[in-house]
Amino acid sequence: MFVRTPRVIGGMSLKVPSPISAAVSPASIFGANLVAWYNANNGVSQSSGNVSAWTDQSGNGHNLSNTGTGNMTFSATGFNSQPGITIAATGNSLTSPQFNINTPALSAFMVVETPGSFVGDARWLSYQNSGENDFSATDAILLFASFGTGGFESIQDSVTVNDAIAVSTNARCALTYSSGGMLTPYLNNVAGAPQAGVANTIGSATGLFYLGFNPTGGGSNAQAGLVIAEIVIANIVANSTQLTALDNYFRSKWGL
Repeated sequence: MFVRTPRVIGGMSLKVPSPISAAVSPASIFGANLVAWYNANNGVSQSSGNVSAWTDQSGNGHNLSNTGTGNMTFSATGFNSQPGITIAATGNSLTSPQFNINTPALSAFMVVETPGSFVGDARWLSYQNSGENDFSATDAILLFASFGTGGFESIQDSVTVNDAIAVSTNARCALTYSSGGMLTPYLNNVAGAPQAGVANTIGSATGLFYLGFNPTGGGSNAQAGLVIAEIVIANIVANSTQLTALDNYFRSKWGL
């Protein structure tokens, strides 16, 4: 986000961007706690609009590659007249290599345009061991999926939180998950109803990200029609200052 300040040159008052404000990003907000950062403006490998990989901008190397059926699609104007990646079919999937998230707590954020119709439990994003169920294992978490016919849900060890969203709507979805098992959903930086779950062991297990179709989450289909602009994962429960800073960054960057 640019904050413009006046400068007088030759009797004329000009406005120039502030380099401090321009540096605000998930990396500056979360620092060493930033686990993964996927941005449709950068790091998308595609041919004729078909996505084959999406590079992690955090520097941690959790790059996503195509492992599903068919391809997600990229458009330079796919999200609010800016770049976006669309889950084009229910079998589409991008996955990361195996890694340890190194924490029993996390925060996850997705900037999306919701589909024209929701399919209940259709997957957006999860983190788990490749041999586990994403919604019932204690060391796995279903970060985002479609809820009923109008919303998103997050599930850990079969405990669910959710929030309502209209179809074909730009939204900033978030989840915080504490080491004690408290899940709290956020929609456009407004907290939904929290739910106490089970203290997890995510930090002691190796897992991977599934974006879209999840072959081990009960063979769960991806949410076709979901457009993704940005994803941020941190291994900390974001505090109010971090939540507000990141939401301001999203709103400014994506024109929301």
